[in-house]
Amino acid sequence: RGEPVPLVLGRHRMAPPLAAPSYSEIVGDDHYIRALFCLGYGPLNISDLRIGDTPLSEFEDVTYELREGRVGDAPVSLYPRQVLEETLGVELVRPLPRDSAGEVIDGDAISTPVTRVTATDSASACVILSFSGGLFKVRDSGDVTTAKVEVRIRQRQAGGVWDTVKTLNVSAATRTGFYRQHKWSLPSRGRWEIEVTRMTDETTSTQTSDRVVFAVLQSVRPEYPINMSKPLALIAMRVRASYQLNGRLDNVNAVVQRETKDWTGSAWTPALSRNPASAYLAALQGPSSPFPVPDSAIDFDALAEWHDFCAAKGLRYDAVHETAQSLGDMLAAIAQAGRASPRHDGVTWSIVIDRPQTLAVDHLSARNTSGFTWQRSFTDPPDGFRVRFSDETNDWEPAERIIPWLGHTGDVGLTEELALPGKTHPDEIWREARRRMYEVTHRAETYTLTQDGATRVATRGDLVMGAFDVLDRSLHAARVRAVEGRVIALDMPVALDSATEYGLRYRVFEDDDDAVGTSVVVGLRPVAGETGLLSLRGQTQMPDPGALVQIGPLGQEALAMRVAEVMPLADCAK
Repeated sequence: RGEPVPLVLGRHRMAPPLAAPSYSEIVGDDHYIRALFCLGYGPLNISDLRIGDTPLSEFEDVTYELREGRVGDAPVSLYPRQVLEETLGVELVRPLPRDSAGEVIDGDAISTPVTRVTATDSASACVILSFSGGLFKVRDSGDVTTAKVEVRIRQRQAGGVWDTVKTLNVSAATRTGFYRQHKWSLPSRGRWEIEVTRMTDETTSTQTSDRVVFAVLQSVRPEYPINMSKPLALIAMRVRASYQLNGRLDNVNAVVQRETKDWTGSAWTPALSRNPASAYLAALQGPSSPFPVPDSAIDFDALAEWHDFCAAKGLRYDAVHETAQSLGDMLAAIAQAGRASPRHDGVTWSIVIDRPQTLAVDHLSARNTSGFTWQRSFTDPPDGFRVRFSDETNDWEPAERIIPWLGHTGDVGLTEELALPGKTHPDEIWREARRRMYEVTHRAETYTLTQDGATRVATRGDLVMGAFDVLDRSLHAARVRAVEGRVIALDMPVALDSATEYGLRYRVFEDDDDAVGTSVVVGLRPVAGETGLLSLRGQTQMPDPGALVQIGPLGQEALAMRVAEVMPLADCAK
């Protein structure tokens, strides 16, 4: 149907989309529904089948087939061909002539055929009639006797001559609703007009019930409904539609778990895994990728190390990717669940784990860097986070958990929504949300610097020691009157000593809605005497006119830092 095939990673309860349209089947007086569901790319472990919240075992007359999506799976036999069903619900009538007052007058009944068109390339067709009120006559004595209705079916190609297919003679003496169907092969494959006409005149007796409805037109193609080069996990189902089912089969669900490569401690072997490292590998090499990554382009040692880290921390990833999504976004969501981020060095896919480190790979200071700037985010935290998730401890029902902010006491009023994709256990939701709070609290500073490619050692995720500039004390406070290039004009002169290295502190804002901004310390070019013009070093964002600035002597502070990102400069080729 043009929808993306779901990709199951980890373990989850999902309601699979229809892989082919469900359709009706009439056997005697019973109405059955057939449907074919796609649970995604295989192989998958499928368990706990339900219709709504009711286990499948509680329903009567249910037949189903499971295909886990393995190479060599046999086609499903419960849905062997394409059936395109058009639900109509059009009552067939043949009214008697009436005068302006609505009274029956002499004359022939009025023929009112109903015409519909089959789907393109149809090989056969099926007309289903519904007698929802039964079909019967009631004698004066109160006995129920047989009533009869004739229905004519004709066919033609567009603009052709009508050809009679069948005249159905339906008779019954029942007050219970029932169905009748007629199937036939079309003279040739194509798009055919189907005409259905009631041939029995309207009855004026209140003791007769013979209402008939053209309920469904089905167009049938003999081809198998699935045409995919990759194995799919499927559920084919046939259920009797009665009091137990409302004529529709659109809320089937099951617990599914992906079989993928999993690290055993010595090798990667197929297993049912919920580890983010296994999900990461499935996204790179699994059937959902149009360009699977070869083993030679994956750092399996790093992924094995990450697998052990996730197992030790109890980190899992359980999600169903059902919408179109880029590989980068998918990998980022999986890595986030394992406290990591994707890494690609241009040749190999790897991972950067966010965890404590002891080895500082580089020392950064003014001697081997330039343009060193420091920004601090000032946040006003909410009372807590609000996280929505599918609760695996409560039958995967939608749930929401409120996690109070660090140190917050009392009622939680103001909350912010936090997305934790792939998390389904309330305890893990709590733990990861609290960790985010610690990140916001203790990772408020961002340091930016420029380093020549020949001297750069550290890469993203590495631990480095940095010596950065701070204001030892504030000597002057002023406002910016104007900005020209890297020079700012103050609204008052300041006295500076040429023998002292000075810095300027101010706030910068991301957008108009940013009410707090970040604090930046930038070094000043040497100047002596009293001046109202200051020249800034580095390439940081300049203060806005009217901004409040502080000027004072620069000092240095050493701090352990994590490399968050490495970007080439625009003029790096020079």
